[in-house]
Amino acid sequence: MKISERQAVILKAVISEHIRSAEPVGSKDLVAQYDFGVSPATVRAEMSTLEQAGMLKHPHTSAGRVPTDLGYRTYVESLAQGGMPIKRHRAEMQRRLVRMKHHYEAMARETARLLAEMTEQVAISAVDEDGEETQSERSGLSHLINLPELKDEHLAKAVARIFDNPESVLSSINKNSKEKFTEVTTEGGAPVKVFIGHDTEQGRVPLSVLVSTFEVDGRHGHLVVLGPQRMAYDRNVALLSYMSRLLSKNHWAVAVVMVLPGVLLIRGLVGA
Repeated sequence: MKISERQAVILKAVISEHIRSAEPVGSKDLVAQYDFGVSPATVRAEMSTLEQAGMLKHPHTSAGRVPTDLGYRTYVESLAQGGMPIKRHRAEMQRRLVRMKHHYEAMARETARLLAEMTEQVAISAVDEDGEETQSERSGLSHLINLPELKDEHLAKAVARIFDNPESVLSSINKNSKEKFTEVTTEGGAPVKVFIGHDTEQGRVPLSVLVSTFEVDGRHGHLVVLGPQRMAYDRNVALLSYMSRLLSKNHWAVAVVMVLPGVLLIRGLVGA
């Protein structure tokens, strides 16, 4: 269903507020925070229309609304041409990764720390050389327990399952149909495919998967960001896209980067 420009603005506002607060968003909250140039009654009516369109829903215990898979997907599609990470993050990536170019174990450790800092998630980094795992690093574990999503038993189990077997999510994504993702092209970066909710093939858990691929020295690599649906898509897409292009330009190949709700995993091959 095609929505109006005003409905798209209101949907984006609902998603932004939900990402910030992790709480259902009511029309009163929006009217207090945003100037839509219309009456509160119009905002309520537009939110009701978005709910009827399947983009918002009411949690059982709240009068506010939260985005659905379709709502998030519609928002991601509106990004279309994503921007670059902020200048500070770009400079930090270049400074801390370039100096590690020929020190693969140190690079794994530094990449995990860097991505944990920038995504505010936990990071795990494992780098393979000539197909053999040589280094595994973890960073930011304290972020995991602070996510309200992890109070959900099903989500917590899904996170644990993927953490124990990260290859499973890549296998599912590779089998996924082209109709089940939205591709965002970022300025100066690599394309990123975004899978949301049920499209991740991980069951009915509120997860999203962001995937970027690249090739270096004839080898293919993937960067994957996996986290709660309530994630900052614009920021995470930009970081993932820029990191993928930066690694390619420096002849590094990292096969997997996964941001769980609190977990990031990097696996891959290192090129010459």
